[in-house]
Amino acid sequence: MAATALEKTPVIDGDVLNDEIWQGVAAFDNLTQAQPNFGRPASEKTEIRVGYTAETFFVSVVCYDKQPDKLVVSDARRDANLDNTDAFIFYFGHL
Repeated sequence: MAATALEKTPVIDGDVLNDEIWQGVAAFDNLTQAQPNFGRPASEKTEIRVGYTAETFFVSVVCYDKQPDKLVVSDARRDANLDNTDAFIFYFGHL
């Protein structure tokens, strides 16, 4: 996945889908599961966009759910253990 150079900074308000900056960045959505079926295609649609300016690196993630009324938040603390929960984890590294 490659990051896109941005001429302007996106608005940080949680409304990714309506932000004109993010609309110009191609989404990466070819994801696989870690649990319960490692390596299988993701069961829910997730779109990731990555962009940068000279000063800042930006990541936007939109996680869809076919049954949002059945979502259960078991632990929302920072750095909480995400085992056995639906989660999006972004690892930042280099090759």
